[in-house]
Amino acid sequence: MEEGPINPAEAPISCSTSRGSSWELAYASPVRGSGDRKRRFRGCSDDKGLMTRDGFHREDLRVGGPYLCSVPTRTILISRGHPNFGIMDRQTIEGVEFSEAIKEILMKWGTDFHNFDIVGRQSIFNPENKPILTLLIYDNGGNARGCWLSCTRDLRKLLFARKLDHISVEIAHNWAFTCPETWPVLREDEVFKKWDTILAILLKRLNLDGLRMISCLRRGRSSRLQDCIPTVVIIVMPGLQLHWKSMREIVVRILDEHDLGTVAVEITRDVIESRGLENESKRGVSAKILLNSARRMTHPGQSIASSMELEISGTLTGFLQLLSAHSNERQTWHTVALTCFNAIVPPSEQVPEKDKAALAEWQSKGISGTTAKGLHSKLLRVDHPAKVSKAEEASKIKELLWKAKAHPLYEVGREMEREGTLATLTETSRKAYCNTNRQVSKCESNLMALEQVFSGNEFLGTVVLASGLKLKDIYTLKGEKYPTKLEWALISPNEHAESPDYRKVSNEILQDCFVDTEADAAQLADLHMELVIIYGSRSGMSLGMVNTLKTANIEARLQEGQVQTVVTIENTIVGASNGHDTSVSFPPFWVHGDSGAIIVAYRTSAVVGMLFSGMRYNSISYFTRVDDLFADIKEVSGAKDVRFFAKRRQRKESN
Repeated sequence: MEEGPINPAEAPISCSTSRGSSWELAYASPVRGSGDRKRRFRGCSDDKGLMTRDGFHREDLRVGGPYLCSVPTRTILISRGHPNFGIMDRQTIEGVEFSEAIKEILMKWGTDFHNFDIVGRQSIFNPENKPILTLLIYDNGGNARGCWLSCTRDLRKLLFARKLDHISVEIAHNWAFTCPETWPVLREDEVFKKWDTILAILLKRLNLDGLRMISCLRRGRSSRLQDCIPTVVIIVMPGLQLHWKSMREIVVRILDEHDLGTVAVEITRDVIESRGLENESKRGVSAKILLNSARRMTHPGQSIASSMELEISGTLTGFLQLLSAHSNERQTWHTVALTCFNAIVPPSEQVPEKDKAALAEWQSKGISGTTAKGLHSKLLRVDHPAKVSKAEEASKIKELLWKAKAHPLYEVGREMEREGTLATLTETSRKAYCNTNRQVSKCESNLMALEQVFSGNEFLGTVVLASGLKLKDIYTLKGEKYPTKLEWALISPNEHAESPDYRKVSNEILQDCFVDTEADAAQLADLHMELVIIYGSRSGMSLGMVNTLKTANIEARLQEGQVQTVVTIENTIVGASNGHDTSVSFPPFWVHGDSGAIIVAYRTSAVVGMLFSGMRYNSISYFTRVDDLFADIKEVSGAKDVRFFAKRRQRKESN
């Protein structure tokens, strides 16, 4: 829930294209027993998704009207100066407070409400011009769901009676605003062996324009993998309007033709993202900056970005060593930093007009060593941590500092300390002042350390090689080749900083590398449902499960001057359990800004790949396998071999 300068206005309650569910567009359940599949359209089990005659929306998990913002939805608290601020407690008719009148209606219909308030609501994918004032009620019990519509009608009558008819009503279960739990399908699921065939047919029969992903996953509302259902998941771009029920029925027919009645169909909206947007960063854990040791900043999992970038960032994957093609008896390994290509691209609006052609060429053809030394090399400077991290960290520290200085004993205690009378305070008050004073000192010290970190020391180095937005034929689907994304960048670390020890590529700088080795061919061939860890600048350390069933990524690309729909086959990771008890689920594996994060096998600490993008809402992420990554780096760089810098390996070679 947001709180800010937005004043929800009494927006007119009228027809809008963004009303009703904009998340789950169409759904078909598996075949149940001897019956047929159950179907939903826009969250409605009647498969019609129509409004009632008196203008209300009735979804399975949400009821409301006469204006119901589409999901996903933003909630904005009413500002203090708004005429409806505090109306719950101050409006009384015939001795009955507004809030009590609402409670009476909710209790009459048996709702298990745990919270209600008047707030501003606004659709995220197709936002209204102004937030819609809404009486929002959460009912997570679910027993009274069949009475929600009647309850909504009574609440609207109450609003009319109190001359508040500009306010809509929304009753919802929390599930209405969250994506289903997502897991890989099991090897023993019928669809596992048939998926390549099904996917190949879907890519031929479906209209792919505006689609973003086709995959097969277990989906459901239970946190237990076994309780979730194998589902063909089709994700489409926001704003796209097609005949969703017709698309669903095409998929159902294909599944039925292959005796896969156990597989459900879900069509939903989402956005694929790579780098973290500054204004959305609060969804994840803010980028971590280690202020106690400048050297430790060169650590996998912290933010990285173009030196020209002020608002977004990616994640430093780690350090690679490339064996020179000219090495003979004496092996020469060159150390470089690795990240996702998107993380180091300078923002177009910051690039001078004369250099924009070069930027476009880098995206289409990549960056070579010659390019990095040329006229445009200043555009290839990279910071670690990213500048946006400084702004975020400073904001957090300043907020803590403000709260500490606002303590009622802080100024009093400072004055008494100056006068030498602090001992006259009670022991409790004196301890409280001393704790607050220490907190103030710590915050001020951290702000100074932050300034020191970003006094030029954030410069990591210059991009020397990069793939660009590359597509390469790696995988086949029923005999037909499909490309895969390869988006990486190598940075030559700056070895000429003011402090000779600061950025030098040595064991001292790389002392915190946690990688032991790369996954071998046998491990990579058996990755399905492997529990893995990432170290992301937004999510920190998080767990996921590898899904080896092929996932079709679909996007529009400019090719030869024309926009074309391009299908790539990608490796994916989804939300995971704790590896011991599949009844417990974890938060999303990926938060945007984690692009470039290293992916490590939980059991072996071996690197299995690099993450490069993911869905904003669904817990589905894309990654490049380490063998595909290394093969492409060797091909582009001419290196004899590529490996991750690893502590264990360095210790062995030094003995």
